[in-house]
Amino acid sequence: METQSAIKLPEFKLRKFANRLRVTGWISFVIQLLLAIATGLSLMLAIQNPNLTEATTPGIAVGVFWAICGFITLLGGIYLAFRLIYLSRQLRLASLRSTSAVQPGKPEVTKALRTAIIVGLVGMLLMILGEGITLIALLVKAATQPQPGYIYDANQLIRSLDILIAASNISGIAAHFTGMLASLSLLVWLRQQ
Repeated sequence: METQSAIKLPEFKLRKFANRLRVTGWISFVIQLLLAIATGLSLMLAIQNPNLTEATTPGIAVGVFWAICGFITLLGGIYLAFRLIYLSRQLRLASLRSTSAVQPGKPEVTKALRTAIIVGLVGMLLMILGEGITLIALLVKAATQPQPGYIYDANQLIRSLDILIAASNISGIAAHFTGMLASLSLLVWLRQQ
C-alpha cells in the first residue's frame, strides 16, 4: 500500500533510481571513508606529536581545531552516505512488490539528500577555515625566515608536521566535496523525474 508521499515513478524508473541511489551512495561512502581515514591519521599524527605547540608555529592550533571540527562533520557525512544506501534498499524492495516493505516517500529521500548537501557544505566550510588559517601560519613562518644559511632558531623552519596539518585539511575538503556532489547529483536527477 503506497502512501501519498511515495515516489510516483513508473516501476522501471523507480528501480533505475533505486540502483542509481545505491551505486552513488556506495561510491560516496567508500571515497569519503578512505579520505576520512587519511584525514584522521594525519590529524592523529599531528595531535600526538609533542612538538606541536603554539610557540613553534603560532596559529597552527586554531587550524587544527577547525580541522577536527571538519573531521567530526565528515563522520556525519559518511553516516548520511550509508543512509542513502539504506534508502535505496527500501526503494528496491518496494519496487519488487513481493514484500510488504513500505516505500520511502519522496520527501524522505529529498530530506536525506538535502541534509547530506548541507553537511557537506558545512564540513567544507570548516575545513577551508582550517586550511586557510594553517596556510596563513605557514606563510607568516616562511616570510619571517632569515636568509638561507643564517638560521638562528630551529623553530623558524617550516616542519613536516605543519604541512601534515595542511594536507589533512585538503583531504577533508575533498571528502566533503565528494559527499556533497553525490547528493546534489541525485537530488537534481530526482527533481527532473
